[in-house]
Amino acid sequence: MDREKIEAVFFNVVDDIRDYLPDLTLVGGWMPYIYSNYLWKAKIRNPIVTVDIDFGVGHTVAGKYQKTIFETLSRLGYKERRPKTDRMFPVVLYKEKVPVEFITYPTVDIKAIEKMVGTQIQINKIEQDPGSLSSPRKRGSQVPAQGRDDIKSKASAITTVK
Repeated sequence: MDREKIEAVFFNVVDDIRDYLPDLTLVGGWMPYIYSNYLWKAKIRNPIVTVDIDFGVGHTVAGKYQKTIFETLSRLGYKERRPKTDRMFPVVLYKEKVPVEFITYPTVDIKAIEKMVGTQIQINKIEQDPGSLSSPRKRGSQVPAQGRDDIKSKASAITTVK
């Protein structure tokens, strides 16, 4: 996939889970790309270092959701890959060929996280607490409104092209 296609898939995923975003934080290889191109307006050519989309889940989930992320994305046609072939679950969900993954702390109450993500999705646990998995609001470093609007408008524009 070329960079434009990968970016389009990224913004489709963000749009597909928009209701859950207050409890998720973008982490991993996409974070520098989004910050540099949409928040800082630096327009770096090819800084995407990984295709997978990683979302961090903090120690708590504030929202009350009718459906889990698994249910939402499954209904939208995301494909499943089983990391352990001898088991039905957990799975990693894919939008086209791009994995969507979730990461949390080893000390978190996994049952609380599973209420939002779903028991069917693999939730990776990081070894150390880097302090970056909580949403920016919870950490006190809110993403500037202009940057959020640019990301939302980009996601909307790509979604309407479907």
